[in-house]
Amino acid sequence: MRSSQVRAEPPLRLTTRGRVVLALLALVVIAVPLWFGARAAQAEGPLTAPQVERHVVEPGDTLWQIASSVAAPGEDVRDVVRQLVRLNNLPGSGLLAGQVIVIPVSG
Repeated sequence: MRSSQVRAEPPLRLTTRGRVVLALLALVVIAVPLWFGARAAQAEGPLTAPQVERHVVEPGDTLWQIASSVAAPGEDVRDVVRQLVRLNNLPGSGLLAGQVIVIPVSG
């Protein structure tokens, strides 16, 4: 054989054991993220809706006053105001006389 001739390599071939290992590796690569993703998305338990009561806003009422009246001892009134805004889907902290809002009932 002359030095200018290059010998062609046969194509790569997998043995049966190599195919099994490759298939298991592919399965692990796919299954592990799915397993951990499903476990992370799993609910911890049933959620219960907070108990609320309807309140008709009187002239002069403010969200701060209402929040102060329903806040638990030691609870930050600002947090209660934010909760009321979120609970009632309010665009801000302003209220109108006659408006009906829901407030959480302390239990």
